[in-house]
Amino acid sequence: METIGQHFEAGRTRPGGRPYDILDLITDGEMKEAAVAGFTSLDWEKLKKACRAAVEERSVLPFLGRKTLGDLCGRAMEILAQKSNIRTPKCWIPIMRTLRAGGPSILRPYMEVSDEEIRQHEVEVDRQVREAFPEYKGNAPK
Repeated sequence: METIGQHFEAGRTRPGGRPYDILDLITDGEMKEAAVAGFTSLDWEKLKKACRAAVEERSVLPFLGRKTLGDLCGRAMEILAQKSNIRTPKCWIPIMRTLRAGGPSILRPYMEVSDEEIRQHEVEVDRQVREAFPEYKGNAPK
């Protein structure tokens, strides 16, 4: 099974060789940076840095399609708030919810994943977060 790290490594360039931006990859093309008002260029750079940190932090976990991307968006939002005291743009949470609902990839197709594989992934992510942050109170079963 493809890991998060492998997915982001494989998806770094568009057909024809032009690179994707981290925001394209983590939101599966759902977010259009230019269409979001009130977010400065420095805020965008901090959001991109938080996205890269979320991917790096979870790079060895299995990639389960858009559900995984939604989880990464959630983690990037936490990192941005913790490190920079900045909120994500207003469109971020609706995009995160859209991704967590699943469905086919906009940027590139991915392997279909069963509900059981998704549940196992959620349990594993929760376990790893609990180990890293003992004060975390997650929703997935232990």
